[in-house]
Amino acid sequence: MGPILNRATADQRREAAYAVEDLETVLALGGAKLPSLEVDWEYGRRTGCYLINLGSARAGEVLRIVDLLRKGLRYERLTGLLRGCPGLQAGEESDSCGAGQGTGFRPQGERPPT
Repeated sequence: MGPILNRATADQRREAAYAVEDLETVLALGGAKLPSLEVDWEYGRRTGCYLINLGSARAGEVLRIVDLLRKGLRYERLTGLLRGCPGLQAGEESDSCGAGQGTGFRPQGERPPT
């Protein structure tokens, strides 16, 4: 990869590495994993487009991930409905401080090597 393409794709490489790291972390917190999860660095070097290979996994692992996704969707729907309820006070999910909303699980300042 030439120096111009290297600079132009730096954000893409970082984003791909962060995405894989965050997905691994979240799956581990849920008791699941994708054993072949990785960034396709070679394809990215050739094309400038960094793809994430989810790889192969046993059916039990995939079913665990499906279960986690379903639970997450249910929670999202429930909290979305509850946010509009004026009777809720304590314990209501809100974006007032932004804690955990739209960010990964990596402590601020830590970056994987690019």
